[in-house]
Amino acid sequence: MAFASTSVTWAQTVRPTAPAKATAAPAKPAATPTRGAAAPTTAATSSARERLDAAAAAQKTDPKQLSVRAQSKFGSEPVSVNQTVWSREIYRELSDTKEENMPLFSPSTPIGDRANLFTLIFRLLAEGKITAYEIDVDGREIFTDDHKINFKDLLELYEIINEEEVVRGSKTVTYKIENSDIPSKSVKSFYIKEVYRFDQRSSQFTSSIYCICPLIIRQDDFGMSTRVAMFWVKYEDLAPFLTQTPILSSNTNNTLRLTYADYFTMKQYKGDIFYATNLANKSLAQIANNDSTKLRKEREKIEQQIDTFEASLWVKPDTTLVVDKSKKAKAKTARAESKSTTTKSKAKAPATKTSSSRTVRASVRK
Repeated sequence: MAFASTSVTWAQTVRPTAPAKATAAPAKPAATPTRGAAAPTTAATSSARERLDAAAAAQKTDPKQLSVRAQSKFGSEPVSVNQTVWSREIYRELSDTKEENMPLFSPSTPIGDRANLFTLIFRLLAEGKITAYEIDVDGREIFTDDHKINFKDLLELYEIINEEEVVRGSKTVTYKIENSDIPSKSVKSFYIKEVYRFDQRSSQFTSSIYCICPLIIRQDDFGMSTRVAMFWVKYEDLAPFLTQTPILSSNTNNTLRLTYADYFTMKQYKGDIFYATNLANKSLAQIANNDSTKLRKEREKIEQQIDTFEASLWVKPDTTLVVDKSKKAKAKTARAESKSTTTKSKAKAPATKTSSSRTVRASVRK
């Protein structure tokens, strides 16, 4: 995905007035198949090649759709609840104050095919390739059609400068936004939701990012700055595009060898937990009563719980064998020490004997 252009255009087609209903033509009776004739080809019985050709044709018709290769690589089917016997939902904040998270905020303005994460998300929303969802009362996500955000409403809500134009000869409305007007510099942190799962069928313990929320800093009429959660986007919607955007992940190695997908997959980010799904529906700050020491302990407690559960999944060595090996090692060490002591005592014995004999002989001579 290239970011060389200096503007973002988002098109919205105004729905025309519905025409008068035409008189439906009588349906033709279905032809009776003859015995031995081949069954008609349907979508269910079509070959894999026909389905691929249909997907490729749809890609040419609508360029906003993902390619066939991207669709096959990044499946959108959710994990079945029946396959997961244990899961834990964790919310973290990725702030630009931590060096590990700086690749998310660099560069401040697009450079070639490089762009910071918010600019990438904003462009995808402007092009209609992904969908943004509203924040619920508790600050979490609800991915339903009722909570989808219209891009025009987003521009008005955050007062983003744009030019609204109507394409001549059509009723399509476009919004032109300059790169400098995209408020990426005001986005200083992101919320992410991680889901840890254990699939009993495949015996795999995995963790993945479920959704991302940018936080923007806004100032009120009195000059007070507040952080506002803007919207949630699904990570699975972003995933195909994250593989196309290179990032600078190191201060000492400036080679663009990683992408956003690599960055998130390898968990190179560092974020503090601020909420974990619980029955009381309380954040960690509420549980700790805003005590920084208790808050740190609560975060460490959750991290330890996840590590303990993962460690308990795998087969441990037999404790009796461990004890036996320990006893054998101790016995071997004791024998070695005893042998060493005996050797030293034997080496000193002749010298003592010679000295005593010389003393006796001297006394006899006298």
